[in-house]
Formats: sequence, structure tokens, C-alpha cells
Amino acid sequence: MHGKASTITVTEHGKLFNEITDCFTASRYHSLYAEQVPDCLTVTARSEDGMVMALEHKKLPIVGVQFHPESILTARHNIGLKIIENVIESIS
Repeated sequence: MHGKASTITVTEHGKLFNEITDCFTASRYHSLYAEQVPDCLTVTARSEDGMVMALEHKKLPIVGVQFHPESILTARHNIGLKIIENVIESIS
């Protein structure tokens, strides 16, 4: 999955998706993905084909995304920038 725009659906807003719409388009440049995640993680977003696109640790300050918030394909309505700002705010 290289250079594909996908619809991302936020399932939990948490730290990453504070003030982010429930659905947005993001750029994906990967072919690997997690089918399952351990109980210590919460899936916070999925792609239209059900792949895990974002997660957060339930206790530790750990977050991750499987798309590129910095990409031009994620830039519409400044969503990518807002996700990056949310990460910075969560660690400061």
C-alpha cells in the first residue's frame, strides 16, 4: 500500500484525535499492519478496510499511527498538522 489515500475513521478521540473530525483522508505508504493489538493498547482509528491506523497505550504516554500525518494527502483541512500538534501538546 504505497502512496494511497485512505479514509480513516476515528473510533476514539483520545490524545491524537482531539478536535479532529470522525473521518478524514490520510496517506498510507506501508504494506505491514497489525491484525490484533495487545490489551494494553486501544485502537483509536481504522481504515475503510478495517486495518488499525492508530492506537494509544492505556497507561503509558505512547501513541502510534500507520499513516503519514505530514503527507500532502493528509493535509486537507490541516488535519495532519492538528494531529502533530496534538502529539506535541500531549508530551509537553
